[in-house]
Amino acid sequence: MSSTPPQLSTEQIQKMLEDNYSYIKAIVDLHNLGRPEEVQQYQEKLQKNLMQLAALADNQPQQAG
Repeated sequence: MSSTPPQLSTEQIQKMLEDNYSYIKAIVDLHNLGRPEEVQQYQEKLQKNLMQLAALADNQPQQAG
């Protein structure tokens, strides 16, 4: 059963993209510090956001063009 993701405002999407940037930066920094447990936590947060954004994009009407 597939569920439709909730619609997000432009501001909410922008916040998610900014969070993703922060997560990626943290992942790189923590990886360089040799802290794999913390890297995994940020990778999980990043994956959750990316999956939500992808589901949202998949449910957008196709634009002619």
